[in-house]
This record gives sequence, C-alpha cells and structure tokens, in this order.
Amino acid sequence: MKQILAKVISPYLILFLVLSTFIPVATMVTPDEVSATISDNVTLLLPTTALPSYVKSEGTLVTQQKINADALGFMDVRIQLFAAGETTTPLWTSTNYAYNVTVIGDQTFYYSWTMPTAAAVPAATYGIRVMAQQPQGTETWKYSAIQTAAVVIDNTVPSAPTALSPNGVYTNDNTTFLSWNCVTKGTQTILYGVQVDNTSTSFTSSATRPVDVSGIATCNYTTAAIPDGQKYWRVRAVDNATNTSAWSSVLSYFIDTFAPAAGVAPTLSSPADGATIGGSYNPSLTWVDNITDPTPSSGLRYWVQVASDAGFTTLAENVTTITNVTYTPGSTLAAGTWYWHVKARDMAWNETAWSTTRSFIKPTSTTSYSLPMGTGWNLMSLPLCPGSSSSMTAANFVAACDNGSNAIDIIWGYYPEETLDANKWKWYIPGATGNTLSTIEVTRGYWVNTTSPTTLSITGASCPNPPYSALTATLLPGWNLIGFKSTTNILAGTYLGACAANISFVCRYPAGWDCGTPAAITCQPGQGYWVFLGGTANCSYGLPCN
Repeated sequence: MKQILAKVISPYLILFLVLSTFIPVATMVTPDEVSATISDNVTLLLPTTALPSYVKSEGTLVTQQKINADALGFMDVRIQLFAAGETTTPLWTSTNYAYNVTVIGDQTFYYSWTMPTAAAVPAATYGIRVMAQQPQGTETWKYSAIQTAAVVIDNTVPSAPTALSPNGVYTNDNTTFLSWNCVTKGTQTILYGVQVDNTSTSFTSSATRPVDVSGIATCNYTTAAIPDGQKYWRVRAVDNATNTSAWSSVLSYFIDTFAPAAGVAPTLSSPADGATIGGSYNPSLTWVDNITDPTPSSGLRYWVQVASDAGFTTLAENVTTITNVTYTPGSTLAAGTWYWHVKARDMAWNETAWSTTRSFIKPTSTTSYSLPMGTGWNLMSLPLCPGSSSSMTAANFVAACDNGSNAIDIIWGYYPEETLDANKWKWYIPGATGNTLSTIEVTRGYWVNTTSPTTLSITGASCPNPPYSALTATLLPGWNLIGFKSTTNILAGTYLGACAANISFVCRYPAGWDCGTPAAITCQPGQGYWVFLGGTANCSYGLPCN
C-alpha cells in the first residue's frame, strides 16, 4: 500500500507554518501568517504580513500550521527557537504536540505553545521554525525553513498610563467619557484595561464594578449607562506580549442625572417688577430658596441673567455659580430698563426652568442737592449716596462746601458701638493732624460747627419715595446719631421701619431742640437725628437707597 501511494502522490508534501503576534486574551484577532513547505526538500514562502510576534517568558505563542499528511494517526509537531544569526543549532525546542490525523491530506490547525523560562531563553529576538514527524516516532523529522527575527521574547512592563478625566467632577451623563494619556513602547500596539467601581478605591469586589473592560485600543473609553452616585476609576496598559502595567492612580467623579425639583423654578423676591432703582447703584436681586435637590451632596447653584431685552439676547450678566439667594450685578448697567430671571442647577448641570422675568429701571441721571449750613452748630447728614458710594471722606466733604476749609471749624461723629467711651466720639478738623474721623457715612448723623455760613453741594444717587431698600443701618440700645438718607420728607416712623416700635425719642436740631415720638417727627433731607432705642437688642432698618 505504501509503495502504491508513493507512485500516486508527489514525494514532496507541503507544510505551511503560520506565526502570529500574540494578542492579549481580551481581544480575538487573526494571527500574522508565515507559510512553509515540509517535505524531504523544505521551501519557505515568505510572509506577507508584519512580524515579529511578541510573547513573554512562560507566555503563550499561537502558531498556525498547514501540513500535508500522508498517513492516519498521530503526528508529532514542535517548534524551535534560534538565536540571531544561528541556522543550525536551536536554542530551544518545545515539547511535542500530538496532532491526530483523521483524514489524509492538508491539515491546517492552530496551536498555543508555552514559552520557556527567562533563565532558559533570555528576552531577545529569535528565529523560529516548525518541525513535524509522521507517523509519530517512526519517520525522520521534516522542518520548515527558519523564519528569522520572527519572535520577540519581551518581559518589560509598559509604563502605567495617567488617568486624566473625569477627576473630582459632577456629571449628568451616565455614559461617561474616560480619558488618559497614551503609553508607547517601541513599535508595539498598546491596549488598555479600565475599571470603574461604585464604592471603593481598592476595587476588591467585582460585584461593585459596573465597568471592567480590557482590550481598548484608544486612549479613551465611553462607558455604558451606569447608575447614579460616586464612582472611582483607573486604567492600565497591556503590550503585545501581554506584559501589564501597574494601575494608574484612582480618580473619582459623581453621576447625578436628577434635576433639582423637576418642574419648579425659583420665585423672585426683589426688586419689585418694574421698580425704579435710585441712584447709580445696581440693585441687589433676591429670590426665594424654594428648590429641593434630590441629590443634596451635589450642592445647588443659581444662574442669573440680566439683559437689556425681555428675550435675553443681549446679556449684561450671565452668572452660573451663585451659592446664595441674592446677587448684585457686577457690571455697570446703563440708564434704562433691565430684565432679569433666575434658574437653579446642581453641580452636574441638571437645571430647573427659568423663573418668571422681572424688570427694573435705572434712572437716566444722578441727583444734585444743596444743603445750607448756618454759622454755629449744625446737626446734619448726607441726603444722597455721594457718587457711587455710601460714604465720602471727611476731606471731600469739606471740599464740597463753599469755602469749606475756612468755614468749617470741626466735625464730630458719634459711634456707640465703640467699647471705650473715649472712642465713641470722633472728630475731624480741616488741615489738622491726628484726626480720628475720616469718613462721612450716609447712615450716620454729624455735628458740624461752622465759623460762617456755607453750603454743601452733593451729587449722587437719588432716593425715590417709596424707596428701594438695600443699604441697612443698625441701632444699638440707647442713644444713636443717625443720618436721613432721602431727598424727600419721610415720617420717622416710616423711615425707621420695624425699629420704630422700640424707639421712644427722635430728636433734631434745626434751630434748637425738637424731640418727639417716631410718629410725631417728620424727617427732612440733610438733617441728622438722635434716636433712643429701648430694650437690650440691636435693631436694623433699610435705607431708601442702594
């Protein structure tokens, strides 16, 4: 039978050897191929795909063989590694693989070879060939040609990647985009593994890891949808030889997909819709804290827009990071009508609807006021916010008076909040040194002694009636020397607000003392007032100007 087959079948049987770059187990790819013919005379067909294949010591190298079998039964198959430049003596020969031939003819199959230890075969580049014997243990070995520089044994671990983002942020996207720096290692292809954990930075339990993915070929990864809450994540690199880097540092982020108080918007408080705002100041915009955040740890922020049109196409203010329920625009708003509204958001940018829209009017100009002061003692105060401030220096006050440096002898102010009695009275003498009074405030009254008549000319914020309250003054129990911040007469009981109920005396000194209850005294522009607050608690009231 054997002689008959020899006459029919060519004496040259064909063996094709296919070598493959080992790919980390998380990814299935087709190996690189090398074809060789095994017969009494072996011929190598050069590969058409890239080599070398990378593998680590005691790792796994996958080859594909194509051998023409001329008999049934088991066939021994082995591989050999050759040092660079060596073509005769192999450095290492694998143990045999017994391949069972069940059909005569071409046999194409894969096999995974376990590489030798680093002590037996050091990390380096090697040639490789396949050898076969059939039937097993009875015929001489047939060899493919040696494929030089085809296998690289590599035991060097790649550098750990650096996790970049997200890092310490809140997001409302539960399909999170994770990114890290790319790792390089020669010409090798680096793949990445990513883990995301719900509860721990130690990643000890697979049950708490909604993401555990390997074989990522890019330097970023978008997770599938995962539940809300705190997340921790890390990444590592794997090279062609399956050498695996250390894990990166652990970063964290927080997923929050729930909007604050769905369907509810902040409720605006002040100023009233359409209110005219006195003077050159911007108003303090306030609203009610009526928003509930289903994820309190996220923290609420408010978003305020101020625009010159009701459609909010021309914005003067667009602030998204306000943590309380009041905001004063920082930009200078020109005269005219301005519109504003508010919405709430959490740290993940889940937002409520916008509030209703309100408007306020900035006056077209500032107001000037002249305050005459006669010779002698004058109990006075500032009727306007000077310029764009709630105070002016004592020196500027003197300069704003006709012949002030000569007419004004001394200015006294009373400060009941001072602990020492000696410090409660402060004074200013034009041109003198050692003055203890430096600032004239709109909330306070002052004694001004003149040697001749003079007139204070002041330009500043007007105070419409009814006023818009923004600045406040605080009274202490006992006597207080206060200012009257308005250009129109206002009953003391109205001006002092809720404090009036505890005030027993209001005294003025236009041309001698005039005292009465808050309900009996009408405050006039430019005058200062002594008021006596009963009880033991301080009391604050708003001024008709901001």
